[in-house]
Amino acid sequence: LILQQEANKLYLNKTRQNALPTFSFFANYSKQFTYTNFDYGLHQWWSPFNYMGLKLSVPITSNFKNHNSIQEYKFKSMQTDLALKQRTSDINYEIQKASTELSNALKNMQIAKSNYELSQVIYQNQKQQYKIGSLLYSNLLDTDRTLSTTEQNYIKAVYDYLLANVNFQKAIGN
Repeated sequence: LILQQEANKLYLNKTRQNALPTFSFFANYSKQFTYTNFDYGLHQWWSPFNYMGLKLSVPITSNFKNHNSIQEYKFKSMQTDLALKQRTSDINYEIQKASTELSNALKNMQIAKSNYELSQVIYQNQKQQYKIGSLLYSNLLDTDRTLSTTEQNYIKAVYDYLLANVNFQKAIGN
């Protein structure tokens, strides 16, 4: 979009310059051979030939033709400016969204880790209680399932964090 914006500016300048008058100088100096035979060594048959001039071109009708082109390129330039602003806003939104998701995923991962560690402690305590006979085996199995669930939640939280990190890196252009 930035390149398109620059191209529109260049086309606009080119179109405006086409409507400007031009002034040019031209000149020529040469010698012409004016003999019927092709003996170029004869110096008396070479005659000098030269001219010079000035040329002024004032485009009268191109101002009318260029007016539409100038308006078209102005509109294209404004359209590209708006598209660039929209794209910039979209990119900033994506970066902000990815940053928020990364922050939330980090917090979720930390909470899931603390839950997993707490479940391990509870499981170890209930395992000790089962060994001394103060806990039913079914309660120990329930705690084991809860430990597995918290472990799976922790693994999913780590995966979500890594995915959010990749999305954030992608959003900032890395």
